[in-house]
Amino acid sequence: MAEQQVIEEVVVTAKRINRTIPPLECPNVLLPTPANLTNYFGALITEAEKGITSEIDKVSEEAQKLKKILDEIRDKILSPYDPKFEKLEIPEKEYEIMIRRMIGEYSTYVQAKIMEIIKDVTSISITVNILGVEIDVIKFATDRDYLQSIKDQIDVDSMYDLLPPEYQLMIDKFESREYKLNQIDDFIRMKVKEYMNNQINIALDALDALGFKIPTNPAEAIEELILKIIEDTEKSIEEKIDEIMAIKVGPFTLEEILGGEFNDDVEIPEFTLARLVTKIKEFAQDYFSFLIKEAIQAVKDALDAVGLGKLVEFLTLDFCDFLEIIGFPKKIDLSGFEGIKEEPNTFQSSLSDQTIGQSV
Repeated sequence: MAEQQVIEEVVVTAKRINRTIPPLECPNVLLPTPANLTNYFGALITEAEKGITSEIDKVSEEAQKLKKILDEIRDKILSPYDPKFEKLEIPEKEYEIMIRRMIGEYSTYVQAKIMEIIKDVTSISITVNILGVEIDVIKFATDRDYLQSIKDQIDVDSMYDLLPPEYQLMIDKFESREYKLNQIDDFIRMKVKEYMNNQINIALDALDALGFKIPTNPAEAIEELILKIIEDTEKSIEEKIDEIMAIKVGPFTLEEILGGEFNDDVEIPEFTLARLVTKIKEFAQDYFSFLIKEAIQAVKDALDAVGLGKLVEFLTLDFCDFLEIIGFPKKIDLSGFEGIKEEPNTFQSSLSDQTIGQSV
């Protein structure tokens, strides 16, 4: 009887989607990590795409239902971050890119709100030329239609060769126009972050009465380390990955920055290297932005005197607040999929402990 029960359970299991996923989180943190959301959506889209082609009707039906749920979130919420790959078609990696960009936009959004306030009180430039495209950085972070208009100005043929080497890591693996477009998009997003940080520093430092202290920017040192590693022709991709993983930004290891390991269903070493390089560069700018907010907090009493008191309102706007602003769901109803189970995360990143003064 016991053997028969086991056989029946195996048969039932084979007739549905089965996958363990992390819980969907909306963390109240100022320095978010991508692993949780990436593993959540990566696992689901992998099972959906795989299940759709199943010869078992029940599995195929469940997979189509699951993909419909994910597609709705992709179309309504994640579309501004969507690489829209067509020839590559690696859904897991596409969702990884979307989650990374969404997390990256969080700090850029806060920077834009700070710049909106500063520009009304002191001289500050809100436009920058990147790869020949003139960009209003505030609109870039807050206006979806404007963001799309910038994308429409991208000329892949003339811009891609202008990118630094770390944005061309996968060109031998994926020689495609859409991949090049994706890299140009990432580069522009990075340069917008960098420009905003620099302009905020310049503007606040010019207000001598504030006593604002410009924090040390970790991005320059990180840039040099990365370039040295990726240009070393004697090392394999795997060796370069190991060296990148050993880099720290401030006190934080790359594992902490990622929020744990990525559960890759599709292993592509070149993509892993590109992921790590892009993430550590983005985090260096995001950590610099965090340090700027700490420096602003230190002079908050002086801000009111020069009409900048409203800045403090954005110092503690956390990642969960941002997810609510863009309409990201706090819960996705997967109750109709008996084979999908949640398993709590075990990795705890020290980034979750980083806060700005609670007196704000």
